[in-house]
Amino acid sequence: MPIIEYVALAHLAAAKFWRRIRHGTDPQPLRIGKTDEETWHSKLATLWWGETSEIYENLFLGSAVNAASVGDMNLVINVTEDVPNFYEGYGPSYIRVPTRDVPDAHFDPEEMKRTVDAVLKALADNKKVFVHCLFGASRSVAVVCACLMRLMNIDASAAYAHVKEKRPEVHMNVSFYNDLAGNNN
Repeated sequence: MPIIEYVALAHLAAAKFWRRIRHGTDPQPLRIGKTDEETWHSKLATLWWGETSEIYENLFLGSAVNAASVGDMNLVINVTEDVPNFYEGYGPSYIRVPTRDVPDAHFDPEEMKRTVDAVLKALADNKKVFVHCLFGASRSVAVVCACLMRLMNIDASAAYAHVKEKRPEVHMNVSFYNDLAGNNN
């Protein structure tokens, strides 16, 4: 691993550690398909250290660790409040969608539309797009599902099934799913 990736990972660890000291931990939301805590926690290591997943041609999904080594990506969508944009200013373009993965969390519909529009434009220009949150399991999954809904003209259920097929460990926040399905009006 190149030294810049080690520096990026150290930056990530410091940011998360400092946030936890200042704010404590967040309550956990209900998740689609989550069966028990032991199963969920065992999947976190796989999601954290696992590879990025290509969900659709040139559309990738992953974790904050993956974001520390984005390689040849052209656009990075960071769906967190506090994970650094590691290569901002001398690498890919970044869009931050500051979102917490907590009970009753929701995406701003206009912000989601702008983000999806940017992703679809990049994909139409044959650029590589990487979407991440902390683990690549919930917030970023919602953004990728929103993109798939427009790209493939499918509903939230089909989009989530498509992502789950490509990245089986995901468990999206029920509130995010309801936003996508139009159930939070």
